[in-house]
Amino acid sequence: MAAMPLLQRAHVLGQRDIGLHLRVHLLMLRAAWALRDGRELRGQLLRLVLTPIGHLSGRLPLGNIGTSDVSPFEPMALPPDMAHLLHDDKP
Repeated sequence: MAAMPLLQRAHVLGQRDIGLHLRVHLLMLRAAWALRDGRELRGQLLRLVLTPIGHLSGRLPLGNIGTSDVSPFEPMALPPDMAHLLHDDKP
């Protein structure tokens, strides 16, 4: 399904905002349902539980694509075309 790579990029961009972050995981859950992908469904249900905890604790793995084929705790390299959007310019 072509939607999942786009949702992965949306996850990277929206992960700092809890509302956007949860919305992307809900959309990933919906895509997993459409694909009848049980592993991804379970992974997204877990991530929907973990997302608020990550925001409350301030421990979000920057760059993580949000799908079940990667650890929900693993930071990942930012895609080069998106890196400038996510780096803080604070000293």
